[in-house]
Amino acid sequence: MPKVVSRSVICDDTEGKDDGDARDSPLYVYYCLCGHMALILDTTLQKLPIRKLDKARVIDKRKRSCKITAKHDTTVYLKRERGVERQVRQKCENCNLRLFYQASTESEVIFVVDGALSLNTRGANQKAPAYKPEKTKKVTLTKMSKDFGKFGEVTVSTIDEEEEEIEARE
Repeated sequence: MPKVVSRSVICDDTEGKDDGDARDSPLYVYYCLCGHMALILDTTLQKLPIRKLDKARVIDKRKRSCKITAKHDTTVYLKRERGVERQVRQKCENCNLRLFYQASTESEVIFVVDGALSLNTRGANQKAPAYKPEKTKKVTLTKMSKDFGKFGEVTVSTIDEEEEEIEARE
């Protein structure tokens, strides 16, 4: 028998609400220059406002959905024209490159260091890997949707082709 994996998701209808249709907004995954995943954001970095002082992108957590995967680095105090600025810095979990900073650990505003993140897994200065990946598995994906008025159900089933081929040989 082929291996069948089914997952069901039940969600409510978001049409007609003021916050828009959540199904139409994609998520963007940003990577450190070493290739480690660092940020998941509901918009592109280019659409975020820029801080004029250091050209960092500004993420307001009250307005944007984001998930940051970085570890706490150090707290630094910088002398600026208007006084002293406190930066609680966060760095990449893999290569320790500084990626983000905040005014405090409880702050709702996060600053993304200019040039620290990329949309692709390879940084601008890295070459493609020299090895070739092994043969990929073929998977058949079936998606079924049911509308129950206010609520809907989506069932996604996958069938591993490799097991299907083994069954055919038997």
